[in-house]
Amino acid sequence: MAGLALTLCVAGALPVAAQFHRHRNGPPPPGDEEKIAALQAYTSTLLVLDAGEMSAADRTRLEQREVDVSSAAAFYGFDISNSHWTYQQIVCRSLPDHMMLSFENDSVEHGPSHFVAVVPANGEKVQVVTEYAHGLLPFHAAWEKSTAYEAFNRMTATDRGEHALGPQSHWLNLGMCFVALTGHLPRVAEPRESVDASEALTKRNGSTPIILIDPGKDAEVDFSDVSEARTGNWRLRFDNRGRLTKAELESASPLKTQVVPMSPVVPAIEPE
Repeated sequence: MAGLALTLCVAGALPVAAQFHRHRNGPPPPGDEEKIAALQAYTSTLLVLDAGEMSAADRTRLEQREVDVSSAAAFYGFDISNSHWTYQQIVCRSLPDHMMLSFENDSVEHGPSHFVAVVPANGEKVQVVTEYAHGLLPFHAAWEKSTAYEAFNRMTATDRGEHALGPQSHWLNLGMCFVALTGHLPRVAEPRESVDASEALTKRNGSTPIILIDPGKDAEVDFSDVSEARTGNWRLRFDNRGRLTKAELESASPLKTQVVPMSPVVPAIEPE
């Protein structure tokens, strides 16, 4: 009987020990769904407005420049008077004197088309950056085209002047505006202090936004777009006058990881 009692006592103590070690290791780590939700909570994008949501001032400006927008679109073979065309305004707060309008035509008859028009407030020429036309993709992606660089640098020179990018230059918003100009609305991951969001971004092969500055020379803006299944890692290079000189995009698949659970029991330390 004494031996049986001792056995029962030891067996009953095991759950207590397991609870003690689980407490020492902390609560169970969050799962992938929780980490993905944390990452989604730490993302930012540009404001997009339908035609009826635009400010009265911007609607008036567009009415005044309607002929110029139509002419600029017609140069690329787009007739925006066709009822199939719709548009939205992409708000770029770091370049307030330029209105960016995203035009789209999903007509099956002629093939879908999409372009972005830039309407300056000072009455200068309307510029157009095309993404795809009549169902056909261009030979080069829109972000690789010289017309995209030209339009963006004209916007920055007018609104910012010719100044190098610095820590306080709204560099991330500028980078996102360039991506939007080339036809894609980015959703940028900004994990900040969230460990779960940072881990989810790492698993997506992405990185936290950063600006790398070489004083007096140039700057590089890096950020990750997580709006699609594959992460888009952008690298934008600016010269010492704040002009975009090169854009690079790397499309990355999520990392293949294996979760190894932590042992609930702390192993004994064996002397050497």
